[in-house]
Amino acid sequence: MEFAIKVDSTFGRLRLNKIDFLEFLIRDEINWVGQIIQNSFVLDWTILVMVVYCILCITTLMTSVSVLKKRKSQQGKIDIENEIMLEDY
Repeated sequence: MEFAIKVDSTFGRLRLNKIDFLEFLIRDEINWVGQIIQNSFVLDWTILVMVVYCILCITTLMTSVSVLKKRKSQQGKIDIENEIMLEDY
């Protein structure tokens, strides 16, 4: 198995094959995103978006539960109405 060792003149360190280079790129991207998030303006917007997202999730969950409860109670009423109609015949 051959390893291609390259000297990265920009950062002054040795690079070992393509996997190491990809790892470096991924770490560089993570650091770049981290620096953007550390910017207070972006952080404020990120927090605002997360709060709105959480509120929407909670609202959706509460609406789903209430709809399910309403359907269940209506299903009980429909069953009772069907029994009454059958008794009339």
